Amino acid sequence: DTWTQNQQMIFEWALRQYPKGIEQRWEKIAKHLPGKSKEDCIIRFKHLAELVKKKKAS
Repeated sequence: DTWTQNQQMIFEWALRQYPKGIEQRWEKIAKHLPGKSKEDCIIRFKHLAELVKKKKAS
C-alpha cells in the first residue's frame, strides 16, 4: 500500500493528536486519511516503528 508524502504528514499529525491510550485511536486517525482504513494505519505504524528500530540498531 503506497502512502503519499501528504498522507504521511497527516498520519504523523494524527498520531500526535491521538496518543496511545485514546479510545478508538486508530479509527480517529483513519478518519483524517480518506482511502485508508484503521488496519492500513496500524500496518503503517508498525512498519515505521520497525524502520526506526532498525535505524537505532545500526
